[in-house]
Amino acid sequence: MAIIRSDTLTLQVTSADQQQALVNTLALYRRLVRDLMTVAYTHWPTVGATQGNEAVKVIEALIHPTAKRPNVRYTYFANRYYKFPSYLRRVALMDAVGQVRSFV
Repeated sequence: MAIIRSDTLTLQVTSADQQQALVNTLALYRRLVRDLMTVAYTHWPTVGATQGNEAVKVIEALIHPTAKRPNVRYTYFANRYYKFPSYLRRVALMDAVGQVRSFV
């Protein structure tokens, strides 16, 4: 099944380095969304019952260690996406939940 994205962005890129940084960031973001989709699908009975940003809280509890919650179920994300910005992580979570919700 092919996934087709219909959103477009227009960014002013002035150098090849900026272009490469954007390409790398987009590739990393898409890889994170794909990985998060597996978690969302695996835990769909819990995630699917949530509304709005509650899904973010449920999945973050599974993947994102904090000082109060040092042990998480999926340590892969802390290792693979170390220091990933929280705002991008939360958007990726909502994107992944939306994609899973669309076919479940």
